[in-house]
Amino acid sequence: MRIIVTAAGGSGGRFLTEALRMAGHYVIGTDCDSWQLPLAIANERHLVPKAGDGFAEAIERLSEKVRADLVMPQSDPEVLLLAEHQRLPGKARFFLPAPGAVHAAQDKWENYRIWTLADIPTPKLMNVNLCQKEPWPQSVWIRPSRGHGAAKALKTNRASVAIAWAAEHRGHFQEAGAKSLGWDHWLMQEFVEGTNCVADLVFWRGRLVAWAGREVRAWQMAHCSPTGVTGASRVTILHLEEPLREIAEAAVRALPGEPHGVFGVDTIRKEDGTYWVTEVNAGRFNAPGPALYARAGLNLAAVAVQLSDLRITDAWPVLTGEEGKAWAMLRGQDTPPVYLTRAEWEELCGSQSGA
Repeated sequence: MRIIVTAAGGSGGRFLTEALRMAGHYVIGTDCDSWQLPLAIANERHLVPKAGDGFAEAIERLSEKVRADLVMPQSDPEVLLLAEHQRLPGKARFFLPAPGAVHAAQDKWENYRIWTLADIPTPKLMNVNLCQKEPWPQSVWIRPSRGHGAAKALKTNRASVAIAWAAEHRGHFQEAGAKSLGWDHWLMQEFVEGTNCVADLVFWRGRLVAWAGREVRAWQMAHCSPTGVTGASRVTILHLEEPLREIAEAAVRALPGEPHGVFGVDTIRKEDGTYWVTEVNAGRFNAPGPALYARAGLNLAAVAVQLSDLRITDAWPVLTGEEGKAWAMLRGQDTPPVYLTRAEWEELCGSQSGA
């Protein structure tokens, strides 16, 4: 199949492309950054405008030109634009959630409202501008209500620092096509201590067809970030516990409409074993999941492609951590990923708690 992958030069686009090409698909990579596009590992590459600057129209024209069968966006602004667009000329199609689900997933205030009503554990939120009038948690995240990858986020336990941080950045931080973020777009999120666990799920018209999960043990360049989190994992191992799948599925089903398409769910596993949902990325996989899962025995990207072609079966494989297949992924800043089997992981790295 001929598949357009957007944001193909970024981490998520590269790992998705890798998994798709492992399954034998022909990938047309696009990016709006001329310096990032050459990093794409697609069969062919095309420069497109930024989201909101004629991006959807450019994808329309490109899909006809390259005879694409499917478009798989890999950045949140692009996912939202294409989910609203939903139709392409010719034979190209999307495999995306409904626009309402994408809108809700990309708004952390709406996340909090939805998950609280559904009794899904999630960190408490409050407006930064009101933080001196409310009980002050021991530690909190200060972050915009939209965005991912810890952009403009800060961890602190001081109200004065929270106010100063948001005031400094609120007039400068912009999303594609959005105005500068005012006070209402900044939030204070309760800091929940624990381990980052990620689940990637593929739904077909309300039915969960396949899923896989992983645990992040360490982050790249963490010492350079004020949060200690960068959004790019350094050490990742498979995490296939059913409670992770259950909470991730519940978080997706709480969003508006019938779940359909790909969802990447971020959680924190606390010491007591409970999972708290922090984010749902509707319409895309979380990097570097697709490549790790494919090497572990389940190519979720290929599953999504099959479902987009209206091909559904009851016999999808389930990851079990089978010996001899990938169990862990180690990534460096300027090195290709290294995949380890479970035996290799336990021999080389299993005794390291923080990696």
